[in-house]
Order: sequence, then structure tokens, then C-alpha cells
Amino acid sequence: MVSRGVYSVDGFIAKHVVERQYFRAVDCHFLGEKAGESAERKAREDVANGFLRPVELKTPTIEEFYQSCFGVPGVVTSDNPICSSCTQRGDCELARQTVISKTLSETGFADPIAEADRRANRRRVNEYRGRQSASRLDTNAAPKLGVAV
Repeated sequence: MVSRGVYSVDGFIAKHVVERQYFRAVDCHFLGEKAGESAERKAREDVANGFLRPVELKTPTIEEFYQSCFGVPGVVTSDNPICSSCTQRGDCELARQTVISKTLSETGFADPIAEADRRANRRRVNEYRGRQSASRLDTNAAPKLGVAV
């Protein structure tokens, strides 16, 4: 059974070569060729005995290669070097236009969040100006004389 110590060669080979398949066994020869072969043999025995379970790797689909910005409005610019070299630029532009047209038809705005921010800013500015004008009226008003009784 493989030693699962933090710094053990056995544990490293079992975890990164056999279980997760991050490295090939030959990539770990810097740890010592004989030690690496022994550790790999032990790890393979552990797999056969059910102590280790290798990760099932599948071939990614084309959609899994899309960029995180794919189809997001406001990201694509013609002078952006990342967008101009992207292999999915055509599909991305089509998806982005679809998102914008659907949002426009449902909300009346291409960017409803920006529109809500503009409305909130206009409301706050109007409230501020109202307070300022009320304050100016109060300070310019003639002082009221109190009558002592």
C-alpha cells in the first residue's frame, strides 16, 4: 500500500501520476528513477485493490473551449487584441448580438443595468439639488422677529 505522507515519493506518484494523471511517470524521474518506478508499481497495485481510484478523463467538447467572455455584451471591441485573435470571434459576435436583441426586446434597453444606474443617479442629483435650493431659500429668508411677552 502506498505511503500517503505529504513529502513521500510514493504519495506524490500515486496522487499526481496514477490518480489525477497530471504527470507521466517519466516526468517524475527527477525524484529518482528506481524510487519512481517502485512508487508507480505500488500505486498501480493500490488501483487494482481498490484503494486508489483514478480520475476519469474525458475528451472536452468544443463548447468547453469557449472563453469565459463568450457572448457577453460589452466585452468585444474591434481594437482588442485578445478578441481579434480569438478562434470563436464569429460565434461570439452572433451570440452577443442575440443576447442584446433579446434583452432589448424584453426590457426596452440594450443595457438595463446601466439604465437603472442612470435613473438612480438622476434621482439622487435631483434630490440633492432640491435640498440645496431649499437650504438657500432658508438662509436668504428674512429673520423672523420674536415678540417677547
